[in-house]
Amino acid sequence: MLARNVRVELVRAVPADAVLVDDDAVEVSTKAIRQWLRAAGYSATGVRLVRSRRHQHFIVRVRPRPRSLHERIALQLLLGSDKHREANNLRRAMALSAMPRRGQASANVLYERP
Repeated sequence: MLARNVRVELVRAVPADAVLVDDDAVEVSTKAIRQWLRAAGYSATGVRLVRSRRHQHFIVRVRPRPRSLHERIALQLLLGSDKHREANNLRRAMALSAMPRRGQASANVLYERP
């Protein structure tokens, strides 16, 4: 079976204070994101929503900013991000934990159609 050519854009320039939420079920709302962050001791300084036909992505700027990649992944899970995506992000984070902080950015991957 041949894979269809699907053009995707890898979101690379993720600010240090941002978490990425991949909401495939379209169940997450901006209000819910702010409530869950508040419950965890964070606040949202900005929320950007990117919709596609079947799902939505949120890029959420948080304060205080996550101190580690593992903390960022935990926040993404808390905010309702796709569990399969976050499981893969966690596996990459664990494999990359010996790398310098600069190299760890590639463990948090979010794809969007251009």
